[in-house]
Amino acid sequence: MPSTVGSLFAAASAKPQGTVRWRQGIPPPRGGGSGRGIYVVSLTPATDRLDGTLPTCPISTAAVRALLEARPELRLDGGRPDVTHLGERLASFWCPDEVVLYVGRAGPRKRVMVSELADRVTEYCTTPLGARSPHAGGWPLKTLANLNEVYVHFAYCANYIFGSRCALVDATQRRLAPRRRMRPWAQLPSQYSCAVDQASRAAIRPVALASRSPCSKWMPP
Repeated sequence: MPSTVGSLFAAASAKPQGTVRWRQGIPPPRGGGSGRGIYVVSLTPATDRLDGTLPTCPISTAAVRALLEARPELRLDGGRPDVTHLGERLASFWCPDEVVLYVGRAGPRKRVMVSELADRVTEYCTTPLGARSPHAGGWPLKTLANLNEVYVHFAYCANYIFGSRCALVDATQRRLAPRRRMRPWAQLPSQYSCAVDQASRAAIRPVALASRSPCSKWMPP
């Protein structure tokens, strides 16, 4: 069963508090509340409908080429792929009936400009494809040709806990299984030094992925 944005927030016991376009920037919390929270990137501004689904993956050839140039160590099935082969493999994970692309969280941080959540999403939007920091996670999203047309739904959580993000991911995975999974992009590793395993099309596996928590195999930073 496809996931609406609202159903994923509900799984994390949260309600979406706003929606912005990609790169638009998330406003600070009202009333000076907690700046931590969770966010969902989707193809639609709606939280209760599946408007905006796409039958095929809108891969950007230019973006895939830029990724290969930035990460010369990237391997596909043990060899160095060209733009066509890597693009086809990424596109093969697309779920045409889903609107959710990625789920993320924003926890404590030493330096806050707007809020923890707003700052983290800004880092995600502005980190170049192929860069290792400040937000390397969710990199396949940046190979989409329609990236500037996607939406970011967010919720500030006064009692933020890491489990909120796990709940979002778990809910999405339950609804996707056993189909091919490319969405949410959270399934894919954050490292760009990666090998795509032909035997397991449902995962792009990193050469080395440090374990940060029981959910780390699903969790980009």
